[in-house]
Amino acid sequence: MDRNSIIGLLLIMGILVGYGIWMNPSKEELDRQKFVQDSIATVEAKLKVKTDNATAVQTLGTADSAKPAAVIDSSALAKQNIIQEAKYGDFAAASVGTEKETRLETDKFILTFSNKGGRLKDLILKDYKTKGGKPVHLFDPESALFGFDLPVIGKGDLNTQNFYFSSSNVSSKISGAEKTTISYRLETNKPGQFLELVYNIPANSFLIDFQINTRSLDNVLDNGKKLALHWKATGNQNEKSLMIERQRSSVFFKTVDDDRDYLSETSEEDEEIMEQAVNWVAFK
Repeated sequence: MDRNSIIGLLLIMGILVGYGIWMNPSKEELDRQKFVQDSIATVEAKLKVKTDNATAVQTLGTADSAKPAAVIDSSALAKQNIIQEAKYGDFAAASVGTEKETRLETDKFILTFSNKGGRLKDLILKDYKTKGGKPVHLFDPESALFGFDLPVIGKGDLNTQNFYFSSSNVSSKISGAEKTTISYRLETNKPGQFLELVYNIPANSFLIDFQINTRSLDNVLDNGKKLALHWKATGNQNEKSLMIERQRSSVFFKTVDDDRDYLSETSEEDEEIMEQAVNWVAFK
């Protein structure tokens, strides 16, 4: 075996060893996996006793035939609850739910909000039409993302789009000088603890005021970490020429210390923006 072959083999072995070390789960991840497995094993043991008891009673002819199935269903539900608790912590209950939409019509928009993620899901401009005469949707509601990474203590970053918020919103229509508020709360399993997203909407304006409120989350969220926003909007074709529309679409932003800036509208290269405080971000 020549010198180059030996060097090649050593490099391959080094890569394999390095990959194994890199992919090896951390102590925190191993502890979390062990906690989930131990919890599931404990619940399975308790439910096995219940199942055995139910089967024994059924053998004597006094048990209802539907009870063993109910025990099995309870076992599956208990497993699911344990997994959610291990993954989402105090927000576990909010990780399961049913999506409910709220529709609001103003003089300018038709807006659709969703309790999943507490976000604006769709926005239609009322006084404009596409080249084909269809309503103008500012973004594709099926692929749009708008969520915050919550730095949950002991659980890492959990995105709000994965949770079902509570609300008392009802679909409505406002006009003229009227205003309304759409609000969503992401509640923990403890009363009085929540993250609240609030949309203040005037009827005769293109501006929507957005606020984030928290209450009693000091022992839930890591205050030493920043709240990261994930915002993605896939634009629909509204003009006749898709190519020209793509060339004129971009992301604009204004930092606290500098003037307005934007990402290149024609370049195909990725641009990395250094982390800094911003006043606003906009899609054009």
